[in-house]
Amino acid sequence: MKDALGIAAGLHEYFRQSDMIHSAFYAQTVNVIGCIKTTKTAAEFDATAYPLILYRREFGTRPLAVTGWDEQLDVAAALSADGKTLTVGFVNATWDTYNVTLNLGGLQPNGKADGWMIQHDNPM
Repeated sequence: MKDALGIAAGLHEYFRQSDMIHSAFYAQTVNVIGCIKTTKTAAEFDATAYPLILYRREFGTRPLAVTGWDEQLDVAAALSADGKTLTVGFVNATWDTYNVTLNLGGLQPNGKADGWMIQHDNPM
């Protein structure tokens, strides 16, 4: 899971630097250090695949500036392309639990909230 957290934190850094980074590519996605492991007859996702899948499916495309967080949490936020959905990603690479309060500035929530978590008790 440590590697999966690293992938999510790396995605957050790309989002924060999206004014300079317009695309990024994951080399060796199959086997070796990849997120897909294969044999002659099967294929399965490694833990590193799950942040890539989740962020691709759920995370917004218009990154927002995020300030005021504890240094132990890596936080990124983005709006959907139509500006109607806010997504916030947290990477907690510690065993500690955090309570967070979001100050949304001028954004006015008017719908339900969904949450997803990638977690495992074994850090490896």
